[in-house]
Amino acid sequence: NLRTKDNETPLHLTCVSDSFLESTRVLLSYGASVDSKNTRGHQPAHIAARGGAAATMDLLIQYSTNMNARNFDNKNPLGEARMFNRSAVVAVIQRHYADDMKTLDDAGVAVELVDETGVILPTKSPHEWQTMLASSALIQGMDQYKMLRSRIHKVSSETAASVATYRAFWADFTKDAEALRRQTQAAITIQKHFRAYFYHKRFVHLQLQHAMAIQLQRAYRGKIARRAAAHERRRHRCATTIQALVRGFLVRRREANHLHAYRVQVIQCLHVGCC
Repeated sequence: NLRTKDNETPLHLTCVSDSFLESTRVLLSYGASVDSKNTRGHQPAHIAARGGAAATMDLLIQYSTNMNARNFDNKNPLGEARMFNRSAVVAVIQRHYADDMKTLDDAGVAVELVDETGVILPTKSPHEWQTMLASSALIQGMDQYKMLRSRIHKVSSETAASVATYRAFWADFTKDAEALRRQTQAAITIQKHFRAYFYHKRFVHLQLQHAMAIQLQRAYRGKIARRAAAHERRRHRCATTIQALVRGFLVRRREANHLHAYRVQVIQCLHVGCC
């Protein structure tokens, strides 16, 4: 009973045509809802009446679908069948409602099956329905209760056959799914081993590249550092030489300008003292 975006169940999709009758029977046997509506208010019976699926309509009536339910166009399944001129579906509805019409006639109720357009269906009188049903019962050699039991037995037999077919299909599907699962697991295992081998090789290659890059960086940085150290040493020697020259020049100037006489006097005093 899961729904699509149009609010349709799987039963809506299988009631489009009698070609999906077996699928419809399987869905009904597994509890599909016969009274669920889509976004336009269509029940599965409306879909079957619109598509002319007489056998599907027969099956839906056997599963007690609500034939008085109306869609958003105010049409019941009989009105849909009349609007699209589906005479086979109308005949199925007439046949299934014969017992109800006879019961209403016995109770003294006016028996008229009227659709939305006001057309009275079926055209047979209740007496004609009774005569037809009685003759049909005589031909078959059973009364109405036996007919009902036969119908129930037929539906149950068809359901059992459909269930057996479904189980056989499901068993084959399970085997195929298991084989596909094993193939998928084998493929995944192969992919895992291949990816592990590939990533291991790639990792080793990246490690080698990283080691080479580190060695190159160290060699380059050492060369740059040695060059910078030699440059600093040259600057230091130049600065020291310049400072020594400047200091020597200043000392000589100072001696020449101010201290020469004092030095001579000191020397003379030393000589006098010695004498």
